[in-house]
Amino acid sequence: MISGNPERFAIEAEPTDRVGGWILGRFRMWLCGRSIGNWDDAADLKGCARWLEDFANVPRNRHEPGLENLSAEEVFR
Repeated sequence: MISGNPERFAIEAEPTDRVGGWILGRFRMWLCGRSIGNWDDAADLKGCARWLEDFANVPRNRHEPGLENLSAEEVFR
């Protein structure tokens, strides 16, 4: 299942196995047509969903000095 537009941003997940309360499967993100993540590796899909929720909702110091002098277009790319 893919949600979003892979040419801009999308999240793709595919359940492959259930072990007890764990749902294992494949997980990756898409950004500008490029996949991010190892599609051949198994992941705990509920854990991935909790990580994404936490990342989106909990402010943190996400400072990356290497990006400071780049234009918005370069950072986006």
